[in-house]
Amino acid sequence: MDSKISFVIPTYNDSPEHLKGAVASALSQEFGPSEVIVVDDGSTRADLLHFLETLPPSVEVVHQENSGPSAARNAGIRRATGKYIATLDGDDWMDPQFCGEATEVLADPAVEIAFPSTHHFGKEDFYRTVSQDFVLKDFMEMNKVPSAALFRRDRWDVVGGYLESLRFGMEDYEFWVRILRDGGIARPVPTAYLHYRSREDSRLATLDPGAARVTHQAIMAANPDHQAALLEAAFIRLEEMQELYLEYRGYVHQWQDRFRPLIRARDFTKNVLQRRR
Repeated sequence: MDSKISFVIPTYNDSPEHLKGAVASALSQEFGPSEVIVVDDGSTRADLLHFLETLPPSVEVVHQENSGPSAARNAGIRRATGKYIATLDGDDWMDPQFCGEATEVLADPAVEIAFPSTHHFGKEDFYRTVSQDFVLKDFMEMNKVPSAALFRRDRWDVVGGYLESLRFGMEDYEFWVRILRDGGIARPVPTAYLHYRSREDSRLATLDPGAARVTHQAIMAANPDHQAALLEAAFIRLEEMQELYLEYRGYVHQWQDRFRPLIRARDFTKNVLQRRR
C-alpha cells in the first residue's frame, strides 16, 4: 500500500455528464491520486452504462448489484491500494487542489478527516466556508462533514467501513462518528471546495423525517464499546448549547428593553384610535 490516494466514486443512475465531471475532477487533482475507482451500484440507465465503458484504462470500474451508497463505497475501498481514501459522489466535483491540501492536513496524526468547504449549486447556489476543527462532541448536534473527504485507509479498516444497512442519506454521518470516536479531529482544508449538486430529487432533499432517529440508533448500536465516550460528548455539546441559548436570550432581553417604550407607545396609540372610532 503506497502513500498516495485512492479516489472512490460510487454512482447509481447518475447523469453521464455529471459523472464525467466527477471523474474529471479526480483525474485533474494537482497531487494526483494513485487510482480512481468508480463503483456502479446496479445502475439501469443505458446512457450511463455506455459511458462507463468509455472511461480510460486509468479508471477502474466495479459493477455490483444495487446495495446502497455505503456498500458501493466499501466495495471501492476494498479494491483500493492507496494509504488515503478520497470519497466523492458521482454527481459532484472537487477543486483540483483538494488532494494536496488534504494530505498536508492529515500529516498531523491527530487529524482523522480532512474535508473541503462546500459550494452548493443547481437548485440553490451558496457557499459554506468552514475554518474550524470538529471533534466528536460537535457531531452530537448534527453532521459537520460532507460525504466527500479524505481519510486513512487503515482507519476505515479499524472501524469496519461504512454501515451498509443505512441507505437513506445519513450513512456518512454515522461513519464519521466512528472515525472520530477515539478522540480524532476533522479539519477543513485551507481553500478547496466540494461542488455539491443540489437537486430536487437528491437523497438529502427527500430524506425521511425519521432518518435522524434511525441514524442515532445506528450510532449507538455500532459503538458498543464507546457508549461512555458518546454520552460524555453529548453532555459537553448540550452544555455548550445551553451557554449559547443563555447568551442569545440575553441579547433578546436587551433588545426588548430598548424597544419596550416604542411598544408601549404603539399600544397607547392603537387604544386611542380604537376609542375614537
